Amino acid sequence: YMYAYPNLTALGGDCANFVSQCMLASGIHYQNDWYVYRKNENYAKPTNVSQLNNTWELADPSPWISAKQFKKYWEQHVTTYTYKASDIIANPSLAWNLNIKTGDVIQLASKTIFGNVGDAWHTMYITGYTTTSGNSTYSLTYHSNETLNKSLIDICNSNSDSYLVFFKVI
Repeated sequence: YMYAYPNLTALGGDCANFVSQCMLASGIHYQNDWYVYRKNENYAKPTNVSQLNNTWELADPSPWISAKQFKKYWEQHVTTYTYKASDIIANPSLAWNLNIKTGDVIQLASKTIFGNVGDAWHTMYITGYTTTSGNSTYSLTYHSNETLNKSLIDICNSNSDSYLVFFKVI
C-alpha cells in the first residue's frame, strides 16, 4: 500500500485501486475520469464514503477504485478480449495466444441470467508468466486478498462460472 493512494480494504476491496496504481507506475497517465488526488491527510484508509470524499478527489463513479467502473471505462479505451473461465480451463491456449503481456489487466466478471458477460467484480495485474499443469499461462497479482503471482489457470479453476475480460493496456 502506497501512502500517496487510498487504502480501500475497509470499503469493500482494493483491487481496482491497486491495478490503477500499477498502470500509472507503468506509464499510463491520468485521463478523463480515471484519476485519484489526495486533498489532505485525514483518512489514508477510509472506512466510509464520507471519509473517502474528505481526503481523496475521484470521479463519481470512479473507474480508478471500482472494478465495475474500471471495466466500463477501459473497454471504451483499449482492446479487450472476453472468455468464459470454463473455456480457458478446457483450452488454456485461448488466453495464452492473445496479444496480452506483463503490464496488462485481467478482470473477473459475473455471468448474467442470460449467460452473457455482466459486471466486473475483481481486477488483476499481469506480473509475469508461469506454467500450470503443463500449460503456459499468466501470473496475476492483486489486492483485496493480497496475492502475488497467482496462475490464471488456478484463478479460472476457482471461478469457472465467471467471465474473464482481458485488457490490452500496454
